[in-house]
Amino acid sequence: MAATADANACVESATKVVVAVKGLSLCELEDGELCCGFGGTFAVKFPMIRRPWAMQKLQCAMATKADYIVSNDSSCLNAFTRVDRPAG
Repeated sequence: MAATADANACVESATKVVVAVKGLSLCELEDGELCCGFGGTFAVKFPMIRRPWAMQKLQCAMATKADYIVSNDSSCLNAFTRVDRPAG
């Protein structure tokens, strides 16, 4: 339960920073809580799962028509640039 509370606090803090920037508007992803599949060794051990997950997350991001994608998870951002590459 504490880990979930910590994660929620992190997301809330990051959200406050983004909305405080003049000229930016926040557009959250549909299904934003879904995993992209690129964390840790998961991407290497389960490439047949991680690619569809990453594609789904990328499609949600693209559907927002946002100019920028901001995330507190560098693995997710990396997933968007590596989704078409084989694992390894």
